[in-house]
Amino acid sequence: MEVTKERMEELLAGIKKVAMDNRERAGFRGNFTPVAIIVGPDGEHTVQGLPYRTRREKEMLMKALSETARLMNVIAIVLVNDTYHVDRGLFTKFFNLAPDLTDAEYEKVYYEILDDEFGGTLANAPKEIVSDALLVAMKGPHFKQRIFFMPYHEGVGDNIRWDKEQPEHDGEILVLEDWWDTETVH
Repeated sequence: MEVTKERMEELLAGIKKVAMDNRERAGFRGNFTPVAIIVGPDGEHTVQGLPYRTRREKEMLMKALSETARLMNVIAIVLVNDTYHVDRGLFTKFFNLAPDLTDAEYEKVYYEILDDEFGGTLANAPKEIVSDALLVAMKGPHFKQRIFFMPYHEGVGDNIRWDKEQPEHDGEILVLEDWWDTETVH
């Protein structure tokens, strides 16, 4: 089966739906195990759990995943994780930042505030500006990187209340190394 842009769109849509269903099944307070969906050269794919507990374990898993992907000619890896999300507009307003900051200026002040006031983690930030979110991020040699955030809050009785999916994020997926020859990327 040829792996087309359309096929990858279908796969991403399916992955997002399954991730949301799994998060709902676990409930707001339940555990959500990060996974990698590994897409092979013929479009076949498999799901691999990524049960890390520390940043070091996560780095080791991502390095092993990248090395294996290179050896197996993997065309894409989709990472799915539970994380925190900050709405830029809310953050800017909450900290009285200029609304017209460039991306680089915003990123600099964002990390300064995060480090200085919240110990470097969004887990310590005010809930008015932070939401829990599912992260779905795709990386591969033949497709542009894609990052999606699906924020949510606690609903009634440990249920999930989904917020509006955020616009596609244009950041880089740095946690996962490029496993291909970068000259072949389209």
